[in-house]
Amino acid sequence: MAEYVGTMDGLMSFKNNFKRPQSINFETYHNKKGYPFINGDVYTIYKDDDNQIWASVFGGGLGCMKSFDTKNNIPIFKTYSREDGLMNDVVISIIEDNNNRLWFATESGLSYYNKKNGVIRSFDKYDGLPLVDIEDNTAIVTLDNEIWLGTREGILSFSSNNIGSDNTNYRTYIVRCDVNNKDIKNYVDPAIITNSITYTDKIVLNHNQDMFNIEFAALNYSNINRITYKYILEGYEEKWHNNGRNRIASYTNVPPGKYKFKVVAVDGSNLDFKSEALVDIEILHHGGRPIGLMRYISYYLCCYSILQSAYQYS
Repeated sequence: MAEYVGTMDGLMSFKNNFKRPQSINFETYHNKKGYPFINGDVYTIYKDDDNQIWASVFGGGLGCMKSFDTKNNIPIFKTYSREDGLMNDVVISIIEDNNNRLWFATESGLSYYNKKNGVIRSFDKYDGLPLVDIEDNTAIVTLDNEIWLGTREGILSFSSNNIGSDNTNYRTYIVRCDVNNKDIKNYVDPAIITNSITYTDKIVLNHNQDMFNIEFAALNYSNINRITYKYILEGYEEKWHNNGRNRIASYTNVPPGKYKFKVVAVDGSNLDFKSEALVDIEILHHGGRPIGLMRYISYYLCCYSILQSAYQYS
């Protein structure tokens, strides 16, 4: 099994079955271009209880090693960033508690990663975290499941068993829609919508209005940094987009049809609570007729042609 070392010039690895220190052979990856987690300045590196390697790289965020590319001889990392819920992209210390949650100390707060469901939750001053400067690689976990962090102001400690949830309820709204790079409310003669986009249940677009952006927002004013979003255009795609803190969904070249846009706000401090907004979207077929009507007309013409041919040859 290989062991990994983080340096200012990237990762190094060596086999741990050596008998003498003199026989250690280090493998370096700093000449590999386009791979920040193996040739960047490694802030911190950590092996969790599942033997997964986690590393934080200056300018590259956080990464978890998922596999090794034997052809190119490089480790492959999955990246995590602010868009995934991290408090900050600069992770300076990593530790795992007794509940198999990984804690990431950053320059602006704390985050933890739940390995069971893949959800990241973050904490800052609005959650009661003191305004302290956490030092690099100073995290430990005690037998009582307390996290200790070294700071410039002293030791910061807390029990990860007592992390609760915020039970605040709130709604999510669609607040803006641009069609072909133009605000939907600015379309007149004819207008696409007659009410505010926030209170619109359905949008009907022409066939050449197949490019649109939808902006959304969760009305949680206590701490917007812990809200992340995921969305889907049902009928057009099958997988959800995990959008992080980004509040805009973009689509281009959407074919004629009937769809339903859904966006769900995920609160990192209350993972059981979900707030969603939806709107129906219909893109008309060329000629301005709904796609269902065009199918009916095509079916009618096809049947008429078959009957006419049968009559002529009878």
